[in-house]
Amino acid sequence: MFGGISAQTALRSWLAFSLSCQLLACSSVQTAGAPASNGTSPAAPAHSELDPFGVRKLYPTVPGGREWYLPATAQTPDLEWKPDSASDKVTTIDDPGVFHTSGSPRISVHSPAGKAWWRNVEMTGYIRYQDQVPGQLRPHWEFYARGERHTERPLDPGAINDGVAAPPGTITWPGYPFADAVRINPHCLGTAYHGNVYAEGEVHLEKEISHTEGYAKEVRGLVKLPAFRDPLQRWFGFKFVARNFAADQKVALEAWIDAEATGDWAKVSEAQDAGDWVARDANLNGCGAAPFGYSSRQVLHWAGPWVTFRTDSTSYDFKWFSVREIASLP
Repeated sequence: MFGGISAQTALRSWLAFSLSCQLLACSSVQTAGAPASNGTSPAAPAHSELDPFGVRKLYPTVPGGREWYLPATAQTPDLEWKPDSASDKVTTIDDPGVFHTSGSPRISVHSPAGKAWWRNVEMTGYIRYQDQVPGQLRPHWEFYARGERHTERPLDPGAINDGVAAPPGTITWPGYPFADAVRINPHCLGTAYHGNVYAEGEVHLEKEISHTEGYAKEVRGLVKLPAFRDPLQRWFGFKFVARNFAADQKVALEAWIDAEATGDWAKVSEAQDAGDWVARDANLNGCGAAPFGYSSRQVLHWAGPWVTFRTDSTSYDFKWFSVREIASLP
């Protein structure tokens, strides 16, 4: 069963719904430019700036901020785009600029020398779901930021971000660059805020203080969109936004959907981490110890060298992936 419905129904259902009435009538959904539901994380400004793919930017890139866009050669790894393992294989299809992957890949955008690390981000992608494939988790997509690889293999400090140090002045994990450490607990580098969308129409936001005991006890911003449609061969857009506020002491998260791939973005989920989002396991994979010293309520206010486009149990096409550094909130 997937989210209370059968696997067959999950495969044939989707989150698209009528933008003319159902979307606007849903109390959890907010169209771009509408008032915020709680005043903490305001709606996107009513501007029409487009990225190189012609996709609307909800929030402008911060002056001088880093931008990354899916390359035309996305089937091949480069210094930033890393589909570099068998499970992360990306292939081309007949449609120019469209790529395919299958299974449960975690494909990251790294930070090579001379590039800022990712902190306040707007991540965007367009997805065309093809089918469910065998996997441990129900079919879904996740965009996440503010950490590094999620692994259980101990690392030498010099291996973090594949040996590329953070630019001077970067705010990152407590204790970084861990000069006195012989080995680093890798679970503590796998910090992240996640934006998730599931094949049966569930959207939610997650915090992961450590990999994996540091997941929060509860999902935030959980919504189930009100109507479904056959997902096969239909494009939809997904945006995940993470940005600090309250002088970098709190984090605002947002999930947006372009349900019909028409450029009509709607905010479907939001949450704020003010230190009240508690890990499900207080042990935190040992990350409460030095040099990290995380608490079970840890706010992930720092930058991380990787952002990741994750998928589980799906076969899908994708295009127009991007990541941009945006401004924090007051």
